[in-house]
Amino acid sequence: MKVLKIALGSIFVLFLFLLFYHLSIQEFIGDEASPMLNIDRMWDAFSLHDMRFLGFPYLFYYSPYLSIFSGTLLHLFGPNRILLRMPNILFAIATYFLLIYIFIKEKINPWIIVLSLLSYTCSGIIINDRGGAGDAQTRFFILTTGYFTWQSLKHGIQKHMQIALLTWTFGVLTMLDTVVLLPGIAYALWKRKFFQHKKIVYLIICLIIFVACYFALWMLLPYLAFKSGYQHYLSNRGLFYYFSRVNGGSGYDVLSSLIWFTHYTSAYFTIWCLGAVISAFFIKKLRLLQIVTIPAWIFVLLLKNSSFHIVMYTALFLLEAVIVTNYVMEKFPKTKYLIIVILCVITFANGYHLFTQYSDVYQFIPHAKVVKKQSKNCLDASVIQIYKRHHTPPLNLSCNYPRIQ
Repeated sequence: MKVLKIALGSIFVLFLFLLFYHLSIQEFIGDEASPMLNIDRMWDAFSLHDMRFLGFPYLFYYSPYLSIFSGTLLHLFGPNRILLRMPNILFAIATYFLLIYIFIKEKINPWIIVLSLLSYTCSGIIINDRGGAGDAQTRFFILTTGYFTWQSLKHGIQKHMQIALLTWTFGVLTMLDTVVLLPGIAYALWKRKFFQHKKIVYLIICLIIFVACYFALWMLLPYLAFKSGYQHYLSNRGLFYYFSRVNGGSGYDVLSSLIWFTHYTSAYFTIWCLGAVISAFFIKKLRLLQIVTIPAWIFVLLLKNSSFHIVMYTALFLLEAVIVTNYVMEKFPKTKYLIIVILCVITFANGYHLFTQYSDVYQFIPHAKVVKKQSKNCLDASVIQIYKRHHTPPLNLSCNYPRIQ
């Protein structure tokens, strides 16, 4: 156990290094800046005594909750490239420790724990965690909801169901991708007869009322702004944004989702996760886990547009891969060293992909070469708006500034 703690501590140090190395010189992108900018503008309602600014998160973007923390930090402290990403980074760290908690609680083989966490740490997911767009929040809530839903199915413990319901609600507020875990939750409620517990019933009623009010407001404010003439269309405003995305994103595009999954991890990691979900069909002991993960796999594989959302489920898919791999090692002890070698290959592949595909982020190649690859119009409009509002120069002064109306 002592050796395991030392190994996990060393991996965590590497995890922190990859999260923060050169973070202060990593420029913002539109996916980070847009929601933060809208929250920043929202606070102007109080300083300018104009309540119309409260509509900004609802009128001009799609998820007010997504970056409310970073947007508030932006309003108070300006565009600090480390501070504004801290909410996302803290959720990334929470996911790391949650994985450790789950693996130890499920009595996973120490070799599998160390190598799986190392492969996760050395993957392109770390790049997603370094951003301020709130993706790490979704990943944490999906993993927590998925695990405790599975535990409630296995053991029927009321506390596990309560945690799953709460984290699912927070996940839905962060990003609607979390909705796909609802079938597993509903099955657990029915299978384990949780409706007989008053605390569960009261919690469900309160959460339904809260979520209904939240989404009603998310639709009402854009609609009122549209009727009042503040905006001329609804398709990319508030909850209507998601309606248009779902309508345009339906269709079969399995390859695109897997390409994005490989882009953030590696081909070997993708094969490992796919092999695990297929193998779990033949393992009676793990079929309850399939009830939680299969809806997520169906969603991400059938999503036509924005299929990079598959990365939101990476930690959940990793959990399933680790559980299946550990089962195989226990069932067939002679496969131990083969499994260790395979996990080492996966870890190396993830690390190689990270340090080659994302070398610009870490600046492992000379900075001059990085600048040459950039376009002169290298900043998104929302990033420019943030710098103008807070009178802050960009990192790359050679960027041209298009006029923002």
